[in-house]
Amino acid sequence: MKQPVTKRSPGCSLLFSDFCSDYPSWNRAQFVVDSTQWENDPLYGWCNKNYKKDGSPYNVYSDGLKVFTTIDSRIQQYAEEAMYQHVARYLQPRFSAEIARKPSSPYSDKLTPKQIKKIIDLEPEGNAFVRLVERKNGQKAFLRLFNDMEKHPSEAEIGVMFKRFVMDMPKVGFLTGHGERNVNSAGERFYYTFARSIYFRQSLINQGFDPSSESGNEIICCLPGRKHSVIHC
Repeated sequence: MKQPVTKRSPGCSLLFSDFCSDYPSWNRAQFVVDSTQWENDPLYGWCNKNYKKDGSPYNVYSDGLKVFTTIDSRIQQYAEEAMYQHVARYLQPRFSAEIARKPSSPYSDKLTPKQIKKIIDLEPEGNAFVRLVERKNGQKAFLRLFNDMEKHPSEAEIGVMFKRFVMDMPKVGFLTGHGERNVNSAGERFYYTFARSIYFRQSLINQGFDPSSESGNEIICCLPGRKHSVIHC
């Protein structure tokens, strides 16, 4: 939400409808949500609801505003320690012990591996933990965890997943057949990691590209709005 720069006379309040132009037509639902918060939450948009003596709105970064809270930092620390004791030293060990007795979890123990595979096949994902995203039309995609400190997918990887639902991703061709390193082999230094590893966040496949191996006798053509084509020379 943009902060207005115009000055207003005292008593002249700003309406949330003044921000309507900031919302594109496809995001009107968010405008309804924000306008409801504007009306019901006195702290929502506080700087745009209150004005200085000269009639200009407050700037949260440069006007020296102070926030006072009743939270006691010592009590907050005790609460966090109590939560850690309860979750990490009580709940998690019991949960892990329960899961250990159920090798087919979260599915029924009565299901065989083949039956589970019919429900969801995670072999292409290395049988690792993933989040399944499914559209109403039946399209499915996985959100992966990555081998780095952040672990969870960021906005970039989530955006790639949604793009794959609706468009063909750019194709990156790697020359092969002439002694070049093979991007399909995990033993070729970090070439495979860079191109195809599903566990490496920055790999091409996780950043919206489809790597492929091509011989020198083919030309890859990628036209906007069309699927890639391969021309044999």
